[in-house]
Amino acid sequence: MPSNSKNIAELLNTDTTVQIADVADGAITTAKLADGAITNAKVNSSAGIVTSKLSGLDAEFVGVRQDLAIVAFDSIQSDNRSSLGLANTFVDQYEDSTGITGLTNVERTSSEYVASYDYSEKNFNEVQPQMLNGKANSTLTTWDSGNSYSTNWANDSVAHGSGNYDYGIVNYLFDLSTDFTINVYGAVNASGAVSAIDYPAFTGIITTDTSVAAGKNPGVFAIEGNSSTYGTVTPTNFGLLNLTSSYKNAINLTDAAYGNNNTNGNIGSSTQNPNDANFHVSNYLNNTSTVRGMRVVNNASTDTMNINYLSSSNQANVRTDVSNYTLTNIPHAGRFIFAFGHAGSSITGTNMFSLSTANSADAARSTVFDGIQNATGNYQSTAQTASSAVTKMSVVVMYEDNAGTNALNTDIVIQVSADNGSNYTNATLTAAPNLTSTTKVAKSGEVTVTSGTQCRYKVIFANQSASKIARIKGVALLY
Repeated sequence: MPSNSKNIAELLNTDTTVQIADVADGAITTAKLADGAITNAKVNSSAGIVTSKLSGLDAEFVGVRQDLAIVAFDSIQSDNRSSLGLANTFVDQYEDSTGITGLTNVERTSSEYVASYDYSEKNFNEVQPQMLNGKANSTLTTWDSGNSYSTNWANDSVAHGSGNYDYGIVNYLFDLSTDFTINVYGAVNASGAVSAIDYPAFTGIITTDTSVAAGKNPGVFAIEGNSSTYGTVTPTNFGLLNLTSSYKNAINLTDAAYGNNNTNGNIGSSTQNPNDANFHVSNYLNNTSTVRGMRVVNNASTDTMNINYLSSSNQANVRTDVSNYTLTNIPHAGRFIFAFGHAGSSITGTNMFSLSTANSADAARSTVFDGIQNATGNYQSTAQTASSAVTKMSVVVMYEDNAGTNALNTDIVIQVSADNGSNYTNATLTAAPNLTSTTKVAKSGEVTVTSGTQCRYKVIFANQSASKIARIKGVALLY
């Protein structure tokens, strides 16, 4: 009976230490372990503990990853990098549009944010109209390149025919899919009085071509200065004298393609229909009926445009007794070019075009308002491929309250998907400490999503208006 002898020997053994060899694998169950019996000091550094045994750490890891994502956002923004893609994280700060798609009623601006309501005044460093006087091949000058509001044109007029003239072009390609307003006023003195504009004229070019991006300094203007540049301006003449040959050819600017819709003198109110196609319109008030300015208003939601002269008594009002144009069926996708001018027997510094008075708050300064005005809108990221199936995701959002205060999960909603957008799940946002004085941060906890390897986020805007504007400056997607 050797086994019994062994047991008796062990009972008689006075050594109280239990040897490792005496404990069979699985012999000690958790029920036999007192709370707190296993401490950090008793766990070997090389012990193979599976992560499923470490409860509560998943949320801690998510928080650390989100903090690192914010650091990554700040870094790529400082380095002007577009985005940062890692094995399980994608951070985009909208340096360009390569990381987003499906833009609906929103736009990404050159200021590197996305918004559904972004109608605002552009300062003159963003627009920079270009101007020349009436002498052929005269020097082209940029209007207010220093971005000061108190600049008037220098008195560089020269004789041309029976008088002098100045002609300018707004150094900006306007996007017909957005709302915009252009105000061009006569010179304004320090008391706010707007000078009269004698013999005013304008030219508008509507093109369906979108090969050149909208915005300032598009590199398509090449004003040479010639008698045909002011007054009676056909599409062909405008292209020859005001555009680079490459752009003129790209948009096929000819009388046949755009129609020579040029009028001299007062035609009263006129409604014209571009029929969703290329179009040219120009007018020259060849009389001394003075006006205070010109205004263009594009309404992208109705695809209509109004071009008006402004009242001689109140520059805020349209002058109804001279040529006023309403254009219907404007192409929704395309570009708009606006040029303007005036003439007189003796153009001086007091009756040339100007930006404003010395007071930058004066309402009569020449300016441009551009952008979109959509209460709702959305966009999503391009798909990011995960190395294995994803079932949990979270986000970090960097945004700005440009106007008002946007409510998280109401005015700004974020959704996530791991199956390439087939199924989106709301990621509930909570406010986090601000990144800067203007950049706010919001985070979500992990949410369970339909399993997949094609990861996306979606941003949804709501309740946007002039008094509530959210600008999304970047999103980090964690999966």
